[in-house]
Amino acid sequence: MSTENRQANNGKTKGILTALVIIVIVAGSIFVGINIMMYVQMNNAMKWSPDKEVTQEDKIRYSELAMLPEIADYVDRAAIRGMRDPEYCIETITFDTLEELYSILPFDSDEEREQAIASVGDALSELPEIPEAGEDFTAYSAGDLPFTDEDEDGKVISYYYGHDNYVIQTEEGYRFVFFVQTI
Repeated sequence: MSTENRQANNGKTKGILTALVIIVIVAGSIFVGINIMMYVQMNNAMKWSPDKEVTQEDKIRYSELAMLPEIADYVDRAAIRGMRDPEYCIETITFDTLEELYSILPFDSDEEREQAIASVGDALSELPEIPEAGEDFTAYSAGDLPFTDEDEDGKVISYYYGHDNYVIQTEEGYRFVFFVQTI
């Protein structure tokens, strides 16, 4: 093989190697960029995003998610976090007393209502992460609530979701906070 052919082959080989290096660099940059975008999106999705304007239709939907459709008129605000199966934080308006707060719930009798109020118990040592609540509140576990078994169509999809229910006390009064994790 002559020197000219070797130089021509070396030139082709260097061109191919240069092209491969460029392709690897571009592909690697795209891979890193996609991963950074996914991380940012997932990180943002795990932050509470308040529902700025809660319409009457939203209130009905949120109260059904909490499995208490009777409280739709008392839903004050909601926040959402997550991507595919979001988690909802649903809050009622504030009431002056615990008795007033529990009066919005559809108990079958006054005895059941009093039993539910008595079940509130001691303040929780670990506070739930409630959007826009600040740090000056006391949280209690809300038990013995009269959850519904059916919606108007006879279905209870929300039954299969994860539910955490709290009573929150601030200097303004008491409110319910319902966390609903959809699946």
